[in-house]
Amino acid sequence: MNTEDLARTLRAAAGVAPEPIGDLAEAVAARRAVRTRARVRTVLAVVAVVIVAGGGTVAVRKAGGHREVMRPATAAPTRPVFTPVQSPLAPPLPVRPAQDVWPGAVFRMPADAGDGWRYRPITALGPRHLLVYFERSLDRFERIGVYDIALGTGTVLATLPERPDLQRYYVQGADADAEHIIWYATGTRRDGTPVTEFWVVGRDGGTPRMITTLTDGTVEEATVVNGRLVWSLGRGGVFSMPLGGGTLVQEVPETSGYQLLTWPWATQKPIVDERGKGRQTVLVNLETQARKIIRATESLRNVRCGPSFCFGDTVKDGKPVAVVQRLDGSGRRELPGLSGFGPEAPIADRFVATHMAGPSAEGTYRPVAAVYDRVTGAVGGVGASDGRGGGSYGRGVSSSASLVFYWGADNSEKPDEYWVLNLAAVPPTE
Repeated sequence: MNTEDLARTLRAAAGVAPEPIGDLAEAVAARRAVRTRARVRTVLAVVAVVIVAGGGTVAVRKAGGHREVMRPATAAPTRPVFTPVQSPLAPPLPVRPAQDVWPGAVFRMPADAGDGWRYRPITALGPRHLLVYFERSLDRFERIGVYDIALGTGTVLATLPERPDLQRYYVQGADADAEHIIWYATGTRRDGTPVTEFWVVGRDGGTPRMITTLTDGTVEEATVVNGRLVWSLGRGGVFSMPLGGGTLVQEVPETSGYQLLTWPWATQKPIVDERGKGRQTVLVNLETQARKIIRATESLRNVRCGPSFCFGDTVKDGKPVAVVQRLDGSGRRELPGLSGFGPEAPIADRFVATHMAGPSAEGTYRPVAAVYDRVTGAVGGVGASDGRGGGSYGRGVSSSASLVFYWGADNSEKPDEYWVLNLAAVPPTE
């Protein structure tokens, strides 16, 4: 894989919290402030609780044979009422375990990295390697490195700097290209000023170097491309500066109010209207300034679009049904039995992460979530089910859409091994 291919794969890309221990609340609270992206970072349903990035805690209970989702009143504004589409529900799509659907892309890896460290996947560096954090306690990332899938070994590339002068200091998402690994961390100065620090280290490892410090907004996405750091803020705007650091920070022209989607694409902040959150209307290519208009999403809610297609859901018989379609509305396909469960951007312009909608038939496979492949139409189940309508799975903690899903192989709160789905290893066609 050459630099351009690797960069494209990672740019197109985006954990399980296996240790619900005492510092969970503090860790989640600190990270939630900077993780306002719509995609789910971590789902904790082992004890009938789901944590959704930017949406607070969602309790899930079984009610009348289905799962009822209850959100706290402060988690999100009241969602408008949708008129159900008056057409019959199709039978649910068959969902098989991801390891059966994509056997070459699913593998087992140890959760224990040795000497008290545990792996936390970030994203894929191609079919064979994962970018990983090493942590001693939940969400306290202290090292960064690479896990070799074929050899089953992890290599530490750098120790993450400590920042005793900052309070509530947490390392956040990371990303990489063929030459560099970048990550950002958030904390608070003693005078109460929130800061975001960007760091870089070479792919061969070494001593991390700070690129820049921000005090003017919450980072939504960050990536590295062509020797430059590129990021977007929650309030909008895409920014860039050389990895060499300094004071030169440039806003990419004509991106005010836009957010980085997947390099080189950006989109305006989703429009909130009477049909719900998440509708986009245009994509812009930051390299060429070419624009793509998004059409025919009025019948959908919680829509998120990539360069080629959109993902959202509609309502049928009072039940949410996931939908995929092209940017112009053509090629529409409903995914009965699956729900978007909140806005989720397409991954690698090919996959979408969905959740199960409604009960499963007696004796059928019941995953926590599923990944839909629009190229082949395959649906692979992910997550460790507890057999009672709950379970858990994790998404890689990358600063762009992660290519990695993982869950406990032994269905325990602190698994010895993970099942890992590496979407970078899914073949172009089957």
